[in-house]
Amino acid sequence: ELVSITCVKRLNKNNSTIITYQISNVAMLPRNHVNNYNKRWAIEKFFRTGKQHLGLADCQSRKKTLQEKHIYNVFLAYMILQFERKKNKFKNPERALYHIKQKKNIPLTIHLERANQIFRNNEASHA
Repeated sequence: ELVSITCVKRLNKNNSTIITYQISNVAMLPRNHVNNYNKRWAIEKFFRTGKQHLGLADCQSRKKTLQEKHIYNVFLAYMILQFERKKNKFKNPERALYHIKQKKNIPLTIHLERANQIFRNNEASHA
């Protein structure tokens, strides 16, 4: 079976150069492999944050509807973290979560209203 290996030069957190390898069973130009990986990276970061900090993997229910609600709530929590990250110019959602935890008295309604503003703005731009 055909395997494509793409060698990618990147900057790590310390601004030093590292080499990473991307392996795929799809034949395409190396730049396309890199572009596809970059598009998927945000999804990988969501799952890491969702599992480690938001309880994505912690639902104990066997009922489909409760599992779906649990997943929706994790998505909502992640959306709130992303909004806070952008608003406060944090480096990542984990920093936003730390910030929110430090302000223990912020009511959830404030975060939900901010999320509502995002949806209203989004709906207006698609109208």
